[in-house]
Amino acid sequence: MGRLLPGYHADLVVLRLERHRRPYRHPATDPVRLALAQGRVGNVDAVMVGGEVLVEDGNLTRLDEPQLEEELAAACRAAERRSRSDPAALVAALTPYLRRLHGVAFSGAEPSGGAGY
Repeated sequence: MGRLLPGYHADLVVLRLERHRRPYRHPATDPVRLALAQGRVGNVDAVMVGGEVLVEDGNLTRLDEPQLEEELAAACRAAERRSRSDPAALVAALTPYLRRLHGVAFSGAEPSGGAGY
């Protein structure tokens, strides 16, 4: 266990236990068990790592979430348009990421079973 003192780096998570639904809020309930067993992202009020606040009032402090969501949506729309016009190009573009994700060296052969991949 560390110390919360001026000049010390802190790693901590602040949870809003009142956001838990009953019957889990019973005063006799161990709050640590409650957080581990029933905790949800909506219960997180603040996160500090190395003294830097990363989440404040339940919101990320280092990312612009609405901007990130719009960029992701735009990328998905563009990928959908590309896949309609050239599915083989989409597969070729995704293959390196799938290899890395799954750690599998694809042989490049068509799957057996006639699934039409």
